[in-house]
Amino acid sequence: MRSLIFAIVVSVTALAGVLLADRPVAETGSQGRAGKATRKSSLIEIEECRIRLIDDVQLASARTGIVDMVAAEGEHVRPKQVVAKLRDELLRAGLAITERQATNDIEVRFARKASELAQLKYSRAAEAARSVAGTVSELELKELRLSAEKSLLQVEQTEQQFLVAGLRRDESAELVNTCRVVAPFEAEVLEVFKKPGEVVREGEPILRLAFGSRMKVEGYLPLAQAARVKRGALVHVRLTGEDGADVSDEVFAGRLMAIDMKVEPVSRKVKVWAELPNDNGLLRDGLTGTMSISLRETDVARRDE
Repeated sequence: MRSLIFAIVVSVTALAGVLLADRPVAETGSQGRAGKATRKSSLIEIEECRIRLIDDVQLASARTGIVDMVAAEGEHVRPKQVVAKLRDELLRAGLAITERQATNDIEVRFARKASELAQLKYSRAAEAARSVAGTVSELELKELRLSAEKSLLQVEQTEQQFLVAGLRRDESAELVNTCRVVAPFEAEVLEVFKKPGEVVREGEPILRLAFGSRMKVEGYLPLAQAARVKRGALVHVRLTGEDGADVSDEVFAGRLMAIDMKVEPVSRKVKVWAELPNDNGLLRDGLTGTMSISLRETDVARRDE
């Protein structure tokens, strides 16, 4: 009887071992809730990846001043559009002065005419001295020559002063531009930190812009798997909820853009992120998803694509 029971236990144990051997092996690891990665034959899956904005910036003031204008929250702005401005009346007055100086070339024209006259006096005196000895003394001839050379130097000096006036005009124009804050790309105004009439210091944020036409999805891979993926690899992302279940049938395709050069010290994982187009606007900052990274060479885009 005991032999029969022992034989049954051995048989059940062997069968369980065979069943467990047939199950896929999941490589897990944690980075907070950075997720677990499951390796398959042709792709690697990373769960609990984080969706984030790519085009998301805070625009600051380049100088200290008083806010004169700022775009409204929710406003859609174009690239290079002025979204905030400081009071610049004093700087504009200085720019008007330097513009007038930069266009005033009277001193240059006068110096050139004076130089022509000095050169003419010296050449005629030298010609007269060669024609009739004693007509012009040697001392007088040297004085005329010195005057002619001095006039050439005066022309050069006035030209340099005219050039400096133009540079000062450019400097004044740049100072006026520091009172403006322009949008670096097409975006929407998400937050406004300063209102018209408030004082802002140099480097202090005035407003925040973002645009959701493209998003990034971040995840963490074990070191061994990070060595297998390549930049430009095709990725697919499914949105998931807090329980890890899919919340949408939509699958978003993109490309792996970066593989971090450093390893997280605790989890020994490597951060990777991919870029996804967001044409339908379903992707939002803060969502989570599962990212599948293709390992096939045919799914890796070239750098110049």
